[in-house]
Amino acid sequence: MTVPLAASFAEAGPRVLTLSVVGTDANDRTVRVDRPVPVVVESAPPLVELAVAEAAVESESRLAVSLSNPTTAPMRNLVVAVNESLGQAVESRRTLPTLAAGETATLNLSVVPDEPGVRTASVDVTYTTASGVARTTTFARSVAVDPFVDDVGLAVVPVRPDEAADDAT
Repeated sequence: MTVPLAASFAEAGPRVLTLSVVGTDANDRTVRVDRPVPVVVESAPPLVELAVAEAAVESESRLAVSLSNPTTAPMRNLVVAVNESLGQAVESRRTLPTLAAGETATLNLSVVPDEPGVRTASVDVTYTTASGVARTTTFARSVAVDPFVDDVGLAVVPVRPDEAADDAT
């Protein structure tokens, strides 16, 4: 038998819940059985947003990773690392010692995409919960990567002979 359970607690940490089962025996008498159920309540992971500046093949693109702490306790030892699914990482890892309750911080990473088209940008966020447990969460989103374009500007401007002589001196 599966019984869904939803509960919220003010703080993270170990708890002992009691499972109570009430039924009747063969003689139609009420029988009650209580059993302890130890659980550990963990805080929610950080909320992650990923913004990618205009991505193009062979051009360094910035990944702005915003982390928000939705809990009532600080998160510690946050490490954001880019997965190389989008391309070669230039700045592949950033750290944040503490993210206070309710706080948001943005860390910048960068990659050089290696293929055009719709690609996946992905980051791993490792952090320590208020109860001292290390956790990792992964966030990914689709990114449109433009093909490489040789964009060299060239301007032809007529110069009168007297202006050319003035520039030489």
